[in-house]
Amino acid sequence: MRDTSSRAGLIAGIPSGAVSAARAVWRDLSRRHIPLAVNLFTIMAAMTLVVVLALTGFTILEGRRVARDTGQALSRELTAKVAHHVETLFAPAAVLADLSASLPEIARLPDLLVHPMGWYIMQALEANPSLYSAYMGYQNGQFYQIIAVPEQPTTAAEKKRYANAVRVSHGAPPGTRFIHRTILTRPAGGGIQIWLFLDRERALLGSRVEDAPTYDPRARPWYTQARERHGTVMTEIYAFASLGEPGITMARPFDGDVAGVFGVDLTLASIADFLAAQSLSPNGRILVATTGGRIIAYRGPDGLRTGAEYVRGRPLGLSDLGDPAILRALFAARGTADVELVRMQESDQSILVRRIDVSMPGNRDLVIALAAPLTDYTGPVDGLILKSLVYALAVALLGIPVIWLIARRMSRALSALADDAGRIRNLELDHPVRVRTIIKEIHDLAGAQRTMKESLRTFGLFVPKDLVRQIVAAGGSAEPGGQRRELSVLFTDIADFTTLSETTPPEDLMVRTSRYFEEMTVAIAAHQGTVDKFIGDAVMAIWNAPSDCDDHPAKACLGALEARARVAAFNADLVANGYPPFRTRFGLHVGEAVVGNVGSSFRMDYSALGAAINIASRIEGLNKMFGTEILVSDAVAARVSDRFVLRLVDRVQPKGASEAVGVHELLGVHPRAADRCPLPSVDTETVAFAACWNEAQVWLRRDRDWARARDAFADLAAERPDDPLAAHFRDLTARLAADADAAARWVDVRKMEQK
Repeated sequence: MRDTSSRAGLIAGIPSGAVSAARAVWRDLSRRHIPLAVNLFTIMAAMTLVVVLALTGFTILEGRRVARDTGQALSRELTAKVAHHVETLFAPAAVLADLSASLPEIARLPDLLVHPMGWYIMQALEANPSLYSAYMGYQNGQFYQIIAVPEQPTTAAEKKRYANAVRVSHGAPPGTRFIHRTILTRPAGGGIQIWLFLDRERALLGSRVEDAPTYDPRARPWYTQARERHGTVMTEIYAFASLGEPGITMARPFDGDVAGVFGVDLTLASIADFLAAQSLSPNGRILVATTGGRIIAYRGPDGLRTGAEYVRGRPLGLSDLGDPAILRALFAARGTADVELVRMQESDQSILVRRIDVSMPGNRDLVIALAAPLTDYTGPVDGLILKSLVYALAVALLGIPVIWLIARRMSRALSALADDAGRIRNLELDHPVRVRTIIKEIHDLAGAQRTMKESLRTFGLFVPKDLVRQIVAAGGSAEPGGQRRELSVLFTDIADFTTLSETTPPEDLMVRTSRYFEEMTVAIAAHQGTVDKFIGDAVMAIWNAPSDCDDHPAKACLGALEARARVAAFNADLVANGYPPFRTRFGLHVGEAVVGNVGSSFRMDYSALGAAINIASRIEGLNKMFGTEILVSDAVAARVSDRFVLRLVDRVQPKGASEAVGVHELLGVHPRAADRCPLPSVDTETVAFAACWNEAQVWLRRDRDWARARDAFADLAAERPDDPLAAHFRDLTARLAADADAAARWVDVRKMEQK
């Protein structure tokens, strides 16, 4: 009540004349319509100023925070990526050591031939390119090793150098993929060392035998540590005796008739190559080391360094890096898995640091440490803030005139479209309106309006104009005429439909026929066919029009086969309910025809015309004479014989045609094309029957070997006694074989006197 009385008092304090004048002004404004250009200009100018000021303020306030968060996110991502890669490098070695030590063949001593474990080890090394070698050292001093030589050429020069180093150090011939090294001991003392060099196909390229080798696996650290700890161990970094390159060994002991240790070697080169390929900030640095402080690989602003480097006669150490930032990352971040922001007293700068511990077998964990100055990420943002301020000023100076021009342009275009909409409402469709605009929505509106006019004009050809005024839809124009193109044409017909229609109430017949047409339409559409028209009980369908359809003869065959299958299921339902079936015959032909819109200026129909259409119709009618279901022309058979099973029926000359046409019965999908066709294939008996049938037709028509054709068709008719076509050719060939005059008069083209 207090607020209401206050407002009432306030209004009461205003002179009544002023209130009346304000109300009058408001009523006057509400009756007026402000031009669209003014509205757009006011709204867009205000929004532009608000957005520019908001973005500038946001950039200034949040830019540095976003840069810091980005640096932390990138640091987390990079360290996690390196940790995952290190685990990926070492995991196959640990798994290979664990699995191999449990195999019974591993305790078998080597001999002059390849060890039973050789094939297994070569497969494992080939599947894991990061592994250098795998081997077994036995307690009697014998040794068996397989070394994988990297394939070259490779894009990385360091990898190519490493592959060449492996070959040179072992004296391997060119093309060597695997090196087999066997050390055998003699009972009386001493021994021999055998080197075998195999290519990638495991073929022997060469060999070498050395007497009295000095290498004793039992004295190596990987052997002694594994036997002492009775489990999988990872050694410290040491130089491989066979290569001279530093690396790490994963080893596991095994027992058996002869106990020993199975080992897998990894060089440091794979980790160093991975670090070299990573993207760091300009002054970022990353380190991979053991928990004991032994460096595996380090990358800083000055380049890449690895544990293979020696300084004053000793391996590279942390103090040799001269990098307090990475040391701070290594120790200050201990115990945390997230990125820290710390202050360096030496350089008076903030750095992002992170450390990740990677668990390894044998209690020899690895450490990944990363350090990057915060200025690497915030420096570009400081420059962006200055540019943003300059940009905001430029927008303020140039944006207002541009907004006015855009508002005027939009207003003019929308006014033209509004006038055109009024003409469309009155069905004045012949007045073209061209709208030029850079605004997508207005451009799309103009296009939609043009399409609507064309659609209304098109609908006017099919329905009365009074109905067109009520239609809102999208569409295109239609004009009489067509184009010549190759089509696959299918005609179908229901056998004895006239008799069926005379004995069935028309209402029931309409329902069943509609269901029948539904099955036919679904089958044809499933294989990209188009139902052109329904002619009584018949169906005419085409492929490759109105849209292009690749391999349309094959798809037409699939459509016919699926339609036959669907009609069979439909007929089974009719028979189960006491109704006569719709036995359907199919005729298929491929050829050129003219397809397009045909009709008058009042009504049009989309259809196809030409000799190919007539031939397809005639072929369908031949089913009644031959007792078949699906007949196709020679033209179709030539295009699909590699995927479908066909048998030659006859060569006929339809009435009115100048040339004969070969017709074939389509039996089904060939088994060899089952993986390319969505329909089930026929059985092998049908394939064999069709092959024998077509061979018999060759004897009859080409060779005119009457006796041979007679015997063949007699066997085929006996195999399928219910096949009227087989019985026909059995009787025909028997007559030709018995009557020389009839054989002399016989021609293989049957002229049709009826359509």
